[in-house]
Amino acid sequence: MTVHLDTLAIAGKLKAAGFSEAQAEAMSFILRDAREVELSQLATKADLAVLATASDLAALAAANERTFLSVANDLAAMAAANERTTLSTANDLAALAAANERTALSAAKDLAALAAEFRALELRLDVKIEAGKAETIKWVVSAIGFQTLVMVAAIVALSRSFQP
Repeated sequence: MTVHLDTLAIAGKLKAAGFSEAQAEAMSFILRDAREVELSQLATKADLAVLATASDLAALAAANERTFLSVANDLAAMAAANERTTLSTANDLAALAAANERTALSAAKDLAALAAEFRALELRLDVKIEAGKAETIKWVVSAIGFQTLVMVAAIVALSRSFQP
């Protein structure tokens, strides 16, 4: 807000009161400067509209307190959830380790059982192979014997046919 001071009118009034022209001008400029300094310190309606009131500040402080409490509660809830998750994860890991141990033991037992079964199969197969070998030898010997008998019979028959 600017209010102009009529320095010319003031100087005229001071001259009429007996001041010299230089004194009147100097005095009017001093009054103008003093008034400008005073007016620069005053708040305008626009300045006052921008300023926050005590109730505004109290409301803002209350809102900040509520926000702070809400954030603190959220952090506490997150910490509790994190603790539950950590405990749950630790329990899950322990359960997985136990299950893994049981699986490893079961696999070891199964492997031992399979090894025993394979050994039994191998022994039965060896017995059957030996029986097959014996049968093959028996057939080969029989075939050789039969061939020998046929050859002897052929030789005897041929020798009789060459005898007069």
